[in-house]
Amino acid sequence: MIGLLIPELLLLALPAAALWWLTRPPERMGAAVRALLLAAVVLALAGPIVQRPATGRDVVVVVDRSASMPAASQTRAEEIIGLLEGSRGPGDRVAVVRVGEQAVIERPLSEEGRFEGFTAGEGEQGSDIGASLDLALSLIPESRAGSIVLLSDGRATEGSPLPAARRAASRQVPIHVRHLGRPLAREDLSVARLDLPPALDVDEPFQFSGWVRADTQQEADWVLTRDGSVLSSGRQVFEPGLNRLVFRDALPQAGVGVYQLQVSAGQGDPQPQNNVGTGAVLAEGRRSILVLNDSGAASTLSQALEQGGLEVHVATPEDHPLSALSLSRYRAVVLENVDAQRLGLEGMSALRSFVELQGGGLLMTGGHASFGVGGYHHSTLEPVLPVSMELKQEHRKVGMALSVVLDRSGSMAAEVQPGLTKMDLANDGTATAIRMLSPIDSVSVIAVDSAPHVIVPQAPVEDPDAMAADVARIESMGGGIYTRVALEAAHEQLLKAPQRNKHVILFSDAADSEQQEGVPGLLKTMEADGVTVSVIALGTKQDIDAAFLLRTAKQGGGEAWFTQSPADLPRLFALDTLVAARSAWVESPTAAEPLPSLLTLGLPTQSFPTLPAYNLVWPKPGATTGVQTLDENAAVVVAWQQAGLGRTAAYTGQVGGQQGRPVVAWGGFSRFFVTLTRWTALQDPPQDWYAEILGEGRHGVMRVEVAESRAELPGTLPAAMLLPDGQTQSVRLQRVGPTRYEARVALPAQGVALASVQVDGDMALTLPPLALPHSPEFAHLEDPESGRDTMDALARVSGGGPLGQVDALWEASDSGRAGVVVTKPLIAAALVLLLLEIAGRRLLLWGRISRRPSARGGRGGRAEGTSLMGRGPAKRASKAAPERLAKVSEGQPAAPPPADDSDDDGPQDGMGSALDRARSKAGRKLKR
Repeated sequence: MIGLLIPELLLLALPAAALWWLTRPPERMGAAVRALLLAAVVLALAGPIVQRPATGRDVVVVVDRSASMPAASQTRAEEIIGLLEGSRGPGDRVAVVRVGEQAVIERPLSEEGRFEGFTAGEGEQGSDIGASLDLALSLIPESRAGSIVLLSDGRATEGSPLPAARRAASRQVPIHVRHLGRPLAREDLSVARLDLPPALDVDEPFQFSGWVRADTQQEADWVLTRDGSVLSSGRQVFEPGLNRLVFRDALPQAGVGVYQLQVSAGQGDPQPQNNVGTGAVLAEGRRSILVLNDSGAASTLSQALEQGGLEVHVATPEDHPLSALSLSRYRAVVLENVDAQRLGLEGMSALRSFVELQGGGLLMTGGHASFGVGGYHHSTLEPVLPVSMELKQEHRKVGMALSVVLDRSGSMAAEVQPGLTKMDLANDGTATAIRMLSPIDSVSVIAVDSAPHVIVPQAPVEDPDAMAADVARIESMGGGIYTRVALEAAHEQLLKAPQRNKHVILFSDAADSEQQEGVPGLLKTMEADGVTVSVIALGTKQDIDAAFLLRTAKQGGGEAWFTQSPADLPRLFALDTLVAARSAWVESPTAAEPLPSLLTLGLPTQSFPTLPAYNLVWPKPGATTGVQTLDENAAVVVAWQQAGLGRTAAYTGQVGGQQGRPVVAWGGFSRFFVTLTRWTALQDPPQDWYAEILGEGRHGVMRVEVAESRAELPGTLPAAMLLPDGQTQSVRLQRVGPTRYEARVALPAQGVALASVQVDGDMALTLPPLALPHSPEFAHLEDPESGRDTMDALARVSGGGPLGQVDALWEASDSGRAGVVVTKPLIAAALVLLLLEIAGRRLLLWGRISRRPSARGGRGGRAEGTSLMGRGPAKRASKAAPERLAKVSEGQPAAPPPADDSDDDGPQDGMGSALDRARSKAGRKLKR
């Protein structure tokens, strides 16, 4: 059976035939070759399809998991997948593809087994249906028959999916659809957008508009907020169509101001998700320094910075959560002896992006809650700091015996991201702790469910990589962790160790820690043997077993660390190991020596005060050390470096308090820390560079321009966009003119994104914010039926239809056969014919073939003396033919052809005749 992908293109045969008629060669062979060439081209464009035998059939189920889908759609999709799996026959296979911002294979083609549910993706803020259909099509081999089942609401946020349906039709893979969308929204009330200026000055008054769209006339409340504070509110009747609300405001400080307009239409609103619209504006002006400390009150350091002419804002980490938007108001951040746990993973990630991508500054000062003992080793912030915090054997005098007890119960099998489970991260954290130790230490690792399993017996850490490899093989085995037997097994291992400093890290689920009875008495026995116990708990302090774990850590003389993020486990294992090793905080008076490198910051090098205590850290490659200790450690006291587009500095002593009094009493205290802070914050803006970002729906166009063309301008500019969810998207601006660069970016979710571009080496050019008012999944639809219409079109174009009985997919009439497009062979044939046609004309092959003697005695069937192109004597004879024929019909003898006195250069009977004609023509031209 033969079909056509685009049969309408066969109409091109009419202009092709006309073209052949007008340009056909006079030779029969040449005309035939040209006709075949044009026929092959037209047929190739129409996309001919042939079928080949196949065994079995493949069905790929494409399931929309985006935010616009109703909650019940997942259950219905799993039912359909189950019915397909239950009705498949020998050789039949089922696969599952997930629709979201990206297409994902949830399950490859399989003849056996059952689909166990979706791994992730529910509520995604985008629907790339076209890419998902293409991915589904790619799973079906060309040698097999197949079909696609699409379960969706038809709302595609990334272009039209119809081209994917055409590609499916070219393979004879029909798409069968079932609409699983929400009820039609015919009375929707939504915030269309906020029209805000991209940038303005601090305290500059401005006016802006909020646009509300209503399908029907309705009365509703509205509220406008800026950075979470209410600016205005009211109630009014919204008419069908767009309604304008006008507002006025002024931003009191530099940075990004985020506005939200919310309308409330009551319980009858079919899509409340689009009732909130977000916008943002950049206020340009002098930015201050953020100082985060333990109390949030003015400290000795913050007062010194203010007296030095810097504008300072003081807060606690809890009162000032760090994010890309909140940090846009500051030039630099000072962490004054602040524990990493108080910043949180999101806060540390935002601070790192602030430094690396936005050109901000960071100064960290020392103390019991800072650097390694503060939890910054193996943290997301550590890469931008100028110092490293590992334990070094040559600087340790006392070894440690460590026993790590790991919960491997059933809950640890849960995936935190594709291919990575909680158990994997717990193993990674254990490996991190092992690699921090040295041969003077010993370690054991025990995996526990309902019984302990010794994975690594207590032994010196002589080959940490081998021990870490053994730990990496631990898998979740079900059940729950039995705490008492776990601690008993760790105690037994530590009794074999020669080290006096003995410590247990108990890792457990805060909601699944069983066998608690007898633990207090066991902890007393362990204390008598010099063993301390810390707890790393996955969960919160409000979980059912959290109180027990807190008591265990307190009675065991250790620490209790809680986290809801499995990705934070490696940092916590490193933190507890550092604390237990008692080597990261040096508590003895130590003299310090200023180095000549201080002169590069404009600081004196004459003296530096004695440190009562300091954090033991080491300079990173590329960092500059300005002050170091004079003890045997020769450790860093002051260091700094360029980190991405920003700058970071570290002071390992404490400022203020009992341990920091000498540095505060030092005469150079104020000048030293003001200068160091200014250095981190002083980033000159790039000169002659200008930037803007224009919103186009869910996309933005980034444009950067330099004042004048430069010979050394690069072809691209690197840029980074901080997305609303805290993720970072890398962007490359392409040079589109002598002085202009552009890039098109997409916002995957509602909120505000900040972008910066790297220009002139390591300087950051900040762009105005880009805001997506609400999720594209809930954008207003002019036609509520458009999603259903899209799905109907996909089915029609691909040759499918509405999904009926599921088991009928295995009984399709084309079962056992697969369509293959043969466009490429036809194009190859057309190229061969083209080369043959060109060769025939160039080498006169067609003329030679046509001049071969024929059965009538002529050459090629032509009368002797005729021209191949119909010109010359044959043409002249044809003009006289009617007159001669008339005379013959009257019985008169035919007259000979008239003498040729034209200027034609046709063939003559002899050389003399040719010369006579040439003389005659020359005479006429010279009027002789």
